[in-house]
Amino acid sequence: MNSRLVVGGPSITDPIERSQGFQFALLSYHKDKQALAEYQASDEHHKVTSKYLWPFKEDVIRFDFEVDGEDEKVTLPIESLVSDGGKE
Repeated sequence: MNSRLVVGGPSITDPIERSQGFQFALLSYHKDKQALAEYQASDEHHKVTSKYLWPFKEDVIRFDFEVDGEDEKVTLPIESLVSDGGKE
């Protein structure tokens, strides 16, 4: 597995005004840019965006970023999310 998708919401931010009206987030983790590109071309991605993004497209924010290798383990143990436990 090269990717993981997390859907969260509604916002429990207090005070709620800090959420600026946003109630849900889609957060996806990918092993590398190639894995991101593969996910974005997948049927799963199109199904998710059709359901959770495009109906609300006037309020969608997209923010893709890479984490330096040195910081990757601090921000997220990506290997545990994209690994099948060595069964590849």
